[in-house]
Amino acid sequence: MKKQMLHRVIKDALTEDIGSGDITSRILIPKDKKIKAVLLLKEKGVVAGLSIARAVFKTVNKSLIFKARCAEGSKQRPGKILATVEGDALSILQAERTALNLLSHLCAIATATRKFVDMVKPHKVKILD
Repeated sequence: MKKQMLHRVIKDALTEDIGSGDITSRILIPKDKKIKAVLLLKEKGVVAGLSIARAVFKTVNKSLIFKARCAEGSKQRPGKILATVEGDALSILQAERTALNLLSHLCAIATATRKFVDMVKPHKVKILD
């Protein structure tokens, strides 16, 4: 996906998810609060979309520190830490739903694709799309 197109998808998704902002977080969380968030895999599957999750967090706040903790395309078990994000609490909370929605969707696609690839492995066929 072209960078410009990805940026537009992220902006649209953020606008849909947070609209004018999260009033509850703004009221309850101090503006200078720093946190570390952990992105965990809930089910076994294939990891996909970490770079897009990173882009979502960086779109909200470039100073957030996103660290991938496993490789794209790797098979992982439930409870695996996929990534950590550190920095401004309000920014992390603003980005997390969009990032998790995209990450979940892409991991599900990668996991289903891997099943099909594994099923046809003994045959002389390839999964293309």
